[in-house]
Amino acid sequence: MPDPLISIPIPTITGREDLFNIAVDTYERTANVEIIPFHNLPGCGPAWAKGADIAKGEYIHFAADDIIMHPGWWRKAVTYCDQGFLPAARVVNTDGTLQSCGNNNMEMKEGAVPEFTRSPIVSRAQWEALAPLVKPFLLKAHYFTDN
Repeated sequence: MPDPLISIPIPTITGREDLFNIAVDTYERTANVEIIPFHNLPGCGPAWAKGADIAKGEYIHFAADDIIMHPGWWRKAVTYCDQGFLPAARVVNTDGTLQSCGNNNMEMKEGAVPEFTRSPIVSRAQWEALAPLVKPFLLKAHYFTDN
């Protein structure tokens, strides 16, 4: 069975090309992805909303241009999506310290209910259910939407 297609709406701005290219490279090396780039939009939110609208994947991962993905990053996430959950990624800084795991600077146990996620991933069905609720917010959201 082939790996599922994961659509990746990823905003970036002029001056962050190196970060963007590293992020795209790690996505392409670690998963079956459709990269949907957006350049110089007024924020992450509009890119995420517009990207989700045109996404072809079974899953949609709302990304940022400064992410380095690790092998297998998507496996547990899609399993949880398939079970009806919205998983929160464990985000680690480049120095190895924890940035977030559903909450800032606090490790949460697997299965715990987080306050938020910095790097959302949803199934297509989940997006279709959530879009009417979150899309109006995303279309107005500025950068740091992913924080």
